[in-house]
Parts: sequence; structure tokens; C-alpha cells
Amino acid sequence: MAWRRSAVSVAGGLVLVLTAGLIWANAAAGSSTTHVFAPTADAYVFSLKPDANYGASPSLRTDGDPVMRSYLRFDVDGMSGPVVDARIRIYAKSPSPDGWRLHNSSGEGWEERAITFSNAPAFDSAAVGSSGGVDASTWTEADATSVITGDGEFTVVITTAGVRQFELASRESGFVPELIIVTGPDETTTTTPPTSTTTTPPTSTTTTLPTSTTTTLPTSTTTTLLPPPSGQPEAPIRAAFLYPWFPTAWTQSGIFPFTQYTPSLGFYDSADAAVIDEEMALAKGAGIEVFISSWWGRGHRTDTALTAVMDRIPDSPHPDMKVTVYYEEEGQSDPSVATIVADLEYLADRFFSHPAYLRVDGKPVVFVFAAAGDGSGMAQRWSQAKADFGGDLFVVLKVYPGYATDPNQPDSWHQYGPSTPYQEHLPYSANVSPGFWHAKEGSPRVARDLDRFQADVDRMNNSGAFWHLITTWNQWGEGTSVEPAIDFGTDY
Repeated sequence: MAWRRSAVSVAGGLVLVLTAGLIWANAAAGSSTTHVFAPTADAYVFSLKPDANYGASPSLRTDGDPVMRSYLRFDVDGMSGPVVDARIRIYAKSPSPDGWRLHNSSGEGWEERAITFSNAPAFDSAAVGSSGGVDASTWTEADATSVITGDGEFTVVITTAGVRQFELASRESGFVPELIIVTGPDETTTTTPPTSTTTTPPTSTTTTLPTSTTTTLPTSTTTTLLPPPSGQPEAPIRAAFLYPWFPTAWTQSGIFPFTQYTPSLGFYDSADAAVIDEEMALAKGAGIEVFISSWWGRGHRTDTALTAVMDRIPDSPHPDMKVTVYYEEEGQSDPSVATIVADLEYLADRFFSHPAYLRVDGKPVVFVFAAAGDGSGMAQRWSQAKADFGGDLFVVLKVYPGYATDPNQPDSWHQYGPSTPYQEHLPYSANVSPGFWHAKEGSPRVARDLDRFQADVDRMNNSGAFWHLITTWNQWGEGTSVEPAIDFGTDY
């Protein structure tokens, strides 16, 4: 099955819980609900190679002469009301003045890795929707309301009226096609479904999740889904640990892909602008306000990618998203005070004054990782480094035995230990982990369990902690990601 993004309340926001099948957003009584499905299979077929299969291709293709057409299958479940709007969205890799047309098919008996032009199922010749002309590197869409009726398995076929081949992104690419369905309230109610101005997905290169007009929290909640559109977030601050080291980290120890799962964005490049836009949209739609970005030092690929991420934010659809660094060197060695100060000066020159950088009490924030043996010596070195730097810094150290009574107290404390489902160190921080399954391990250390995760999120909600931390956004190698994957199981 495809991936599901289920919404669970996180102190005025939502956190992504990735399961199988669909994306759903809770809605107040009488309002609409938006569901987003990734295809469970897609492929194109080619008349000049009638027995060839292209199910593993990162592209979908269509052409009028010679004939190329593409097939997509969606498994729809969880519909709670009548379908009032349904659309197929596909990312265009190349331009076409004619665009693509959408057809209905019975879709019986085809498999992604076996479908060919010779055995492809028949489809209705009349198109049910059309994208119109499309530009390259844009999201395109066509209306599918007439064929998507509710729960069930649906196959659609993509053709074109043109005689020039053009290329779309398949689910094996970094831009997974989507079926977006809006269901209205139960037909016995009199609530008017939202108009297309609030249910039509954007056609830009970013995937903007439904706004709070269609995904409002239950009416008993008084907080809004998203933080204010400008300024710094207020406590509790909801943050997830980001790892901007891809595509290099997709291969580790000779293993590709170095993950138990398949990211819905594909095996992407962390510095790619379209990927950054997608990640920001997903995070903001989930109520995540801050990315704590793994930083391995000057000139490292995480340094370069962090520049791309931060420079993208102000001009993106989510300019209020904030980023801070996770200083990794402390977890690898015991850097001297001079080394720490030099790194802080570099970060200050490059990032601290950036409008997308996280500040608390007006001070730039630095999270610090630590090794298992780190303790009071680390706290002393960071206290001295902060003083030598000039004091204008908000340092968040990783906890260790005896941290609470150490004479060298930082500004705050956190824990990073996603192999433990829930941890809290009050009043500083609370952490939730969706699961842990390392790429080299035969079984998970922490199994993904939706009920358990929901309970942990609720506990974090009520903890009173300053930091609400999610470990992690995309540490795919450890299997701790809440970023969407196409193959998370139905039990999460």
C-alpha cells in the first residue's frame, strides 16, 4: 500500500504519523476532510516496444505518435463522506503545449513490473479531465471527480493529444504523483462543501498542504494549526531533527539505499530547491515550526545544504519556518574552547543573522550533540566558549547524568535518543520517536505503533516542556523518520 500521513495533535499543531494508505486531516464537525493518496503502482507503455516493461522508471511518459501512455493505480480507503472534489497531481519534467489527458480504466489484472503495451488494460477513449498546457518543472493537475467515487481501487490512464513526447515524474522519482480527494460532511448535514478556492491544490513547484480553513482542529481546541506568519515561535517550540546530508548518505557501508524504507520524495538531494519546498510544506502542515539541522562543520555537505535550505525559506511559501544547527562535533570528540569559538564565529558570519535562523530571547540557538561519556567537562567548555564568543547565544546541551546540578548550566537541555519511544527532562524538553529500525539491523529496536505514538504525543502535549522534539524528521539510516515513506505498514 501507499503511505498514510495521519494527523495527531501536538500542542496547537500536528505531527506527521506515517502509516499506509492515505493522508487524512481531522476536521471539525460539519467541515470537509482532505485525503491525499500516493499511487500504489505506476508505469508507462510504448507501442514501438510492445513487450517492454517500464514499471521501474522514475518517469511516466506520454506521446501521440508513436504512442506512449501511462497507467497509475490508487488504493483508496478511509472515506468518511461524499466525494466533492478529486484531482490527480503529477510533476512535469518537460514542457508540453498540449499537456496530458486523464482517462478512466477498469484496470483489471495489471502489475507495475509486468505491464506492457501488449497486455495493458483497456481504457475509456473519452477523457475525464485535462491538465492543459504545462511548463517544465511544475506540478500539474486534472480533475478526476467523475471517476473517484469513494473507497476502492482506481486505475487512470494518461495520454496526450500532441505528437511530441513529454515526461512526467513517477512514484520512483523524487516527486510522487498524488490523488487529492476532498470529502464533504455526512449528507444528512446542511453544511456547504468548501469551494474550489480552498480545495484546489496549488500548481506551483511546492506541495502546500491544506490550510486551516479545511483542516481546523476540533472545536474544543483554541489554538490555531500554524504559528503566526512572522517572527520567532513561542514556547512550546515544536522542532524536528533534520539531516541534510543526502544524496551522499543514501549509500553507506556499501549499501544502497541505506534505509529500511522508501522515501516518498525519492532518494533526493537535500539541497534541491523543490525538495526543500516539499519538506517545508509537509513540516509546516504538521505544525512543526523548526528544523534542528545536523551540522558537521565548515565546508561539510551539511554546511552547504544548510545554506541552500536557509536561503530558500524567505522566498518560499513558508517564510516563517526556522532552522537551527545541531553541532555534531561534540559527539565525535572533545573540541577545545578555541575550536568551539571559531565554529561559532563562522556560524555567526554565515547563519546567525539570517531571518530564517531560530532565536530565543533574541539570541541565536545552537543545539549540541554529545558522546555517551560527555559530562561536566563538556558543560564547562561550552560555558567558557559562550563567554569568549561574547555571550549572545542560546546553548542547548544534551543531557548526561548529573546535568541538572552541574555548576555550568547552559540555557537549556535536550535529549537525543530515538531508540527510546518517549523521554522528558522537565522543564526543558520532551521527545517522541516514531520508531527505530537501523538499515543494518534485521529487526526494529522500536516498532512503529500508532496507538503508542499517539499516547506519547499526548503526553508530550501535556508535559509543560519548553521544547517539543521529534526524533527525527529524516534520519532514514536509523529508520526514525516521520518524513513520508511509500512503504510504512498499516500498523505504522
